Amino acid sequence: MQTAFELFGMPDEIQIIIFIIAIALIIGSFFPGVDFGKIKVPNFGGASRAILFFCGILILSVAAAARYPAFYVAEQYIPPAAFTAQSQCSGSWLLRERKICEDKSQPIPLIVTDGEICGWDVSYVTVQPTGYKTCRHISHGVERFANSENVNRQSGWRSGGSSQPEQCGIMKNNYARAHTGRDIVWTNERSSESSRKDFFGHVQYNYKCSAIANWNAIYHNIASEACGRLDPVRQESRDPKQCEHPTKFAGYHKTQNVNCEWNENYGVAPAITEELFRRFTSSIAERPVCITCSEFSGNAEQMAGCLIGNFKLIHQVEFADGSAREKLENEIIGHLKVLQNVKRPIAAQTREQITALIANTQK
Repeated sequence: MQTAFELFGMPDEIQIIIFIIAIALIIGSFFPGVDFGKIKVPNFGGASRAILFFCGILILSVAAAARYPAFYVAEQYIPPAAFTAQSQCSGSWLLRERKICEDKSQPIPLIVTDGEICGWDVSYVTVQPTGYKTCRHISHGVERFANSENVNRQSGWRSGGSSQPEQCGIMKNNYARAHTGRDIVWTNERSSESSRKDFFGHVQYNYKCSAIANWNAIYHNIASEACGRLDPVRQESRDPKQCEHPTKFAGYHKTQNVNCEWNENYGVAPAITEELFRRFTSSIAERPVCITCSEFSGNAEQMAGCLIGNFKLIHQVEFADGSAREKLENEIIGHLKVLQNVKRPIAAQTREQITALIANTQK
């Protein structure tokens, strides 16, 4: 049990001063103008004396009531060795940790397939084309001749016994003997003859022949088997490589980190395990803030829930000294027995829990 002065943390010196002020006001209302040596009471009128008396009685009554132990609170206890980093109390815990959000220190690589960024895989393939080369070959036929010359011949007047073909043959043979080394091809060959009678009535003939002598033939430039097959072709193949983008990311891994918003979780007397305690001393959470059951002194239902939670909490940790746990149990059970008998509203289920806890500790 605690007094109101203790509940608000008021030191004893302040309490004494309040009582002295209250008594001085009461005495001043009965002894106006009286000289007590070092202290002289002012001479108050009738109305002022009544006000002084009323204020003195009021302050004295409130101070006296504040000295009466009327508030139930749970005591703090020394935590076991696993929790020496921070004291625990038998109250509830205010848990505060970070939400899960993107962690900018853990980017997810963006995989791209881009030759400009990642480079190229270069390979070469030899391809044999179908078809033939292009060339000038005798089998293609003559397209034209590099050299040509017109050749003409007349036999002169002579008796019969010859012919146009014979005279043209003589012309071509004579030309060929005169131009050895030339592979001559004759074109545009023409022949004619004329005749006359001499004085004695004999018939004479004059044979004429003309043709074009061609040499150094130029053959048609076409693709054919005579030229041979096309040469193999070496082709380059370029495929873009795959890599991580140097400046862009696909996103970020989601973790609890210092950049996340706070996730408020207010629970009454949760189980504070060693693992949970370690989490709440890291950079992703703040240490639990302990509050005592006196926080709920104005609400019997909440106070009962706090006490029941505390009772469960002290059985979830180990005490080096067994008497410390027993002391806390007795303290909590004492408060629960008082709540069991009060007429303030408490839920039926909560009353059943109180009755069960009291019954189990009395076995």
